[in-house]
Amino acid sequence: GIPALPTYGMTETFGQVATLRPGSPVERKAHPLPGIELRIENDGRIAIKGPQVSPGYWGRPDRDDPWFITSDLGVLDDDGALRVLGRADTVIVTGGENVSPESVEAVLAECPGVEEALVFGVPDDEWGQSVACIYRGEPSPDAVAEWVAGRVPSHAFPKRWASVESIPRTSIGKPDRVAAAGLL
Repeated sequence: GIPALPTYGMTETFGQVATLRPGSPVERKAHPLPGIELRIENDGRIAIKGPQVSPGYWGRPDRDDPWFITSDLGVLDDDGALRVLGRADTVIVTGGENVSPESVEAVLAECPGVEEALVFGVPDDEWGQSVACIYRGEPSPDAVAEWVAGRVPSHAFPKRWASVESIPRTSIGKPDRVAAAGLL
């Protein structure tokens, strides 16, 4: 009977920074906890300031700046609620355009028959990187590509598709984009 509330945080912040309010629609916007300040850097990364932010890392000097700049991308709305968009280190740069793989994955999550999808960049001689996708599910790659067409910007549309039995994962269970690129 206890409601579970989606939370944003990381090890460097002792776990929790912002949480959806009870009864909030699940729109992936979380409000910062008391005493925590959030801002968005010019490059879109989330910055956090508060008493529970770690001063640094073992064996390194403490940070001078009280703001901890994450590798997560986000936006703050007029109410101060945070929406996490993805990771800065997963952005695919293709022909000078930035593609958030998480935004393409969100579209793929709505595709009938697709159980799980992973989007990543692969080297491309002309564009630097091109967008690629592996997925688990019943539809053929052509059927998935046809469904996605027009639902994402043309520069974010995957150029390579593969249906797989399982999505590769890191040792801690997160999808492994590097291993996925190796599959193609």
